[in-house]
Amino acid sequence: MTDQPLVVFDGVVKRFGGFVAVDKLDLDIRKGEFLAIMGSSGCGKTTTLRMLAGLEAPTEGEIRLGGKRINDLPTWRRDTPMVWQSRAKNGGFSAAKPWLPVPAEHLAKAVDAQQGDEKSLLEHYRRFLAFRRFHPALVKGDIEFLPTDGDTVAFTRDEGNERLVCVFNLGSETAEVDLGAGLAAQPLSGHGFAGEAEAGRVKLGGYGAWFGRLA
Repeated sequence: MTDQPLVVFDGVVKRFGGFVAVDKLDLDIRKGEFLAIMGSSGCGKTTTLRMLAGLEAPTEGEIRLGGKRINDLPTWRRDTPMVWQSRAKNGGFSAAKPWLPVPAEHLAKAVDAQQGDEKSLLEHYRRFLAFRRFHPALVKGDIEFLPTDGDTVAFTRDEGNERLVCVFNLGSETAEVDLGAGLAAQPLSGHGFAGEAEAGRVKLGGYGAWFGRLA
């Protein structure tokens, strides 16, 4: 290992509205070091990893990768993802024997195999990340959960002049969510999900989602 840290969290804070998910985190990780983040549910483990990957932006503090500040660096420009190539040895994970085996059936799901296929999981993630970047409220807006039933979740996100409502079906069966007359929203496109809304009711397929802009 080297004395220079590869990853640095310097006084990092992450808030969701009034909720503090990560509070003044100071952490150094060196190249070759094995680190496990442990703690109870809700202590900020996942949020910390999401900030490193660029899926969440820190509210305060600084994250550095290889000595470079990456707070505002887009996800796809960070050297954190695993590279997968369908025709490379071990899927491009390693030229040597990897610690995690790469089954042959996984090669068809490699990044270079999914690239350009609009129905692929890779392009779905890229589409949704682009949608998220386009709407600041989804990145750093205040959150307020709405009452729902069953396997559905709904909440609003507010940032500046933008107020969005987000509805998700976490189950495999179709579901409906009644937003009520007070939350009339115009549907948003570009996210890749096929939910529908009419007269304040959102209809979702299994594992579906719907997004709207509130007046």
